[in-house]
Amino acid sequence: MKREQIIILVQGVITFAALAFAVGVTRAPRHSETFTLDHLHNTSEMIHLLNLDPPQAQQLEVLNASLRRQLQKSCHSNCAARQKLIHADETDTEAKEDILQEMNAAYEEGERATLQHIQAVRAILDQQQRAKFDQLLSRCLCGGCEHSH
Repeated sequence: MKREQIIILVQGVITFAALAFAVGVTRAPRHSETFTLDHLHNTSEMIHLLNLDPPQAQQLEVLNASLRRQLQKSCHSNCAARQKLIHADETDTEAKEDILQEMNAAYEEGERATLQHIQAVRAILDQQQRAKFDQLLSRCLCGGCEHSH
């Protein structure tokens, strides 16, 4: 092989390695102490943040799968009601009010499912983990209020 070909090959390998590293860094799961409601769905993040043992992690995965199904159902109900609202007769305020009630009911289903999930998660945690979970939830649920003033 000629020297130029070797240099080009080495540069290509270095470029590929740098690109693979950059993709790995940006796509690798990150564990953060910043807690959002999205973390409720992320089993690996919860395992890390709460230091869950394997049986707790397994229970959490079952709970998370159930929550995802419930929230998906609620979301579909809400979207269907929104579609009806878009196509409702502009002058039929009673029909529009009924559709808004459907949307509110779907939203409420999601909120109830989330509350039940939080309670179920708390039930599988030990006292120290529960305290950490409550702290994270409190920061997540109420943090926006402090920033809006």
